[in-house]
Amino acid sequence: MSTSIKEVTEFLKAFKGAADESTITYLRNQKNFDVFTVLEISQHHRTEYILGLKPCDYAQGPLEDDKGREGLWWVFGIEIKRKEIYIKIKLSKSNKGS
Repeated sequence: MSTSIKEVTEFLKAFKGAADESTITYLRNQKNFDVFTVLEISQHHRTEYILGLKPCDYAQGPLEDDKGREGLWWVFGIEIKRKEIYIKIKLSKSNKGS
């Protein structure tokens, strides 16, 4: 099943409507930490990149969480400092405010 640009747009609208710097939770793993360090990306800048995602940045999804957690992952790709970076986000109850 293919995801339409309308579905991507609706997801981003819902995500951005629920998200801000205080509600976005970042997965803490070495791979992510290494990328942030090498590219000198602060938490504030991460949030700016995430909230700046556009439908044209869409790469994949929605995808089941391979760890069995609630919610579906959406994958976006953007270029930061001439490096292709993939950002996985999902809307969960905790950032919906319920």
